Amino acid sequence: MPDFSNDRLCGVTSLQNFSGIRCNLNLPNAIEIGDDYFGMQKNTDYVNFYLIHNAYVECGVSYSYKNTTSPHWRVFMNTGAFYYTADTGLGHGDYDNPHWMTKFIEEVGLNFGLGSTISLELLPTGSSTTFKVNGKSFTLPNYHKQFNAAVGYTMGCEDFYGYCSHSTATFSQVQFLNNGSWVDWSYGWGYAVEDKRAEPYGIYTRNPLSAYLQK
Repeated sequence: MPDFSNDRLCGVTSLQNFSGIRCNLNLPNAIEIGDDYFGMQKNTDYVNFYLIHNAYVECGVSYSYKNTTSPHWRVFMNTGAFYYTADTGLGHGDYDNPHWMTKFIEEVGLNFGLGSTISLELLPTGSSTTFKVNGKSFTLPNYHKQFNAAVGYTMGCEDFYGYCSHSTATFSQVQFLNNGSWVDWSYGWGYAVEDKRAEPYGIYTRNPLSAYLQK
């Protein structure tokens, strides 16, 4: 099973059910995740920014050393990889798992970096989920069929070694897909706070979320 004990996050979720969410995201100008190796131990820590549907489907971008000797941006999708039961013998990883995908942005024809503004869009529709980054689409099957549900967005990290930090990241132009039309996530819709060991986050605005992660 995955170990989430070193995760931190802060974000928001909707109080009503929708069929999609999209936004712009201004990435931090600086991110610290520590060194490639700590002694003989490979650094698996990361910083990530992602959209959520039904507290189940999670898709976004991450920054880590994973499978490389310098930090790289990736696109990732989880449409049920963490929800296999014990008898399936499957879980989260970079192998033949139809509900998990992680790719270097260069592998999939994307080009962005620290300080860039990118667009994200999450559309879970029944048996599959489509995720778009700067208009480029990725689709995976859902482990469980998805219907209208609460949606949200989050910034987070795995901080096993205690080095993770980043300058300000800002979500903007956040919209729901409501009965086939995109609508702004304005004050009247309300929201719920989603925090997990979030004390190191310095929050400027909660929704749309603008915050930095301090050590």
